[in-house]
Amino acid sequence: MKTLFILNDPPYGTERSYNALRLAGAVAKREGQEVRVFLMGDASACAKAGQTVPQGFYNLGRMLRVVAQHQGQIGVCGSCMDARGLLDAELVEGTRRSSLEELTDWTLWADRVLDLYAAEPGPMGVAGPAVSAGVRQIVESKGVRYHPEHQVTKVEPEAKKLAFANGAEATYDVLVYVPPHRAPAVIRQSVLVGETGWASVDRGTLETRFPSVFAIGDVVTIPLTMGKPLPKAGVFAHRQAEVVAANIMRAWSGSGKPRAFDGHGECFLETGDGRAGFGTGNFYAEPTPQVALKSPSRWWHWGKVLLEWRWLRQYF
Repeated sequence: MKTLFILNDPPYGTERSYNALRLAGAVAKREGQEVRVFLMGDASACAKAGQTVPQGFYNLGRMLRVVAQHQGQIGVCGSCMDARGLLDAELVEGTRRSSLEELTDWTLWADRVLDLYAAEPGPMGVAGPAVSAGVRQIVESKGVRYHPEHQVTKVEPEAKKLAFANGAEATYDVLVYVPPHRAPAVIRQSVLVGETGWASVDRGTLETRFPSVFAIGDVVTIPLTMGKPLPKAGVFAHRQAEVVAANIMRAWSGSGKPRAFDGHGECFLETGDGRAGFGTGNFYAEPTPQVALKSPSRWWHWGKVLLEWRWLRQYF
């Protein structure tokens, strides 16, 4: 079997690179196994010679040598080395400067790769072609093969086979499958649901066709001018809830101004390696949503961490 490990995390501070190299070393020792390791981003520092660590602590330089001693190949991203001032002469024995081109060759060489099959023409299509192309580039830069317009019609667990609406088929070793989304039974069986199978609401007030009855979040569908529905996301449910709550208080008290949900929202896009992208914009804009995607950075990753911490601290 041919196995490729792609590492992005720094050598110390997290245990991701450590655990990956533990597994790479264990696989390399098995008979009939071929292993290749590619270090990119902060993981390129794993290959720096002369690492000194406290007694009893793991040493990633030594772990790389174990892989190399069992005929494993280890490449280090050249541009990542240059960005960090890491010279070829400073690399651990058994590792060498490599390139994205070689990583591409190794990805195709490996027996086990990650394939992402999606029903839509592109990821985050509702955000527009530029954002969709940017997200796809991020996905594929991680060595993931993206297959658009592949709607799953059948899963055969015993044969480990997938069938798609376009006539294509694929086999798998491990399957992570997201089933078709639908509203909960209590909603589907109620009078709130329209032909779409979701609750229909006024896009500004979130009021259903029944006066003073509101629906928010994932149980509703809000069609956009471009023909796609508003994405189902926590940020929208949160802001819709604020609008509904404010309008109910106004109806009870008789004071205050009416509020309307304006379609603005944002989300973080985790890319690994301690980085995240950030998409933000107006999904109600016409003729198409106006959404911008910020490039992945540690800033946005920690922004997501702090946002989650604030919410957990507030309610738990």
